[in-house]
Formats: sequence, C-alpha cells, structure tokens
Amino acid sequence: MVLEMPDGKLRRAQVKTGWLTNGTIQFHAKSQHTNSTGNVYKYYDDVDDFLVYAHELETLYLVPEDAFERSISLRVEEPAQAEDEINWASAYRFDERWPPDG
Repeated sequence: MVLEMPDGKLRRAQVKTGWLTNGTIQFHAKSQHTNSTGNVYKYYDDVDDFLVYAHELETLYLVPEDAFERSISLRVEEPAQAEDEINWASAYRFDERWPPDG
C-alpha cells in the first residue's frame, strides 16, 4: 500500500493482522509461501511502515519498519516481570503517529 503524507511525500506500507496474546499484540513482519523444498520466508525490507490491525482491540497501529530488527511485540498489559525495553502499543496507535516523522 502507498500512503500519501500531508506534504505529498509517499511512504510504502505493508498491512498486517495483529493478534492479542499474553498481553501483547503480535504480527509477522515477513511473508511465507511454500514451494517444493518447504516454507520460504521473505522479510519486508522494501517498506517504510507496517499498518497493524488488532481485531480484539479494534485498533490500528503504525509501526515504522526501522523500529525493530526482525520482530516486535506491542505490549498492552503490564508484564509479570519487569523488562528493560517495552514497546507500548499506545505509542504506536495510528491516530497519534500520523503523519510519521521523516
């Protein structure tokens, strides 16, 4: 998908479905298909952003591709154990992040 920013610049986005598990929203930042040798995975390094929709929360999130290496979890509930780095889902809500910086 192509997103047009207010200044007319274009950004490439991949739309993904997120699911709620253990207090986090999970989504795949890769595609998968099967061929004669098994599963083939392709990471999206040709996009600027992921648009992640979580059905359980009826919420859309805007996650920049450069926000993580290969995977990210968006936390919606306090974790049972303290973690050094938490990606809070509220910081990625689409309405608060649009338009993105850059």
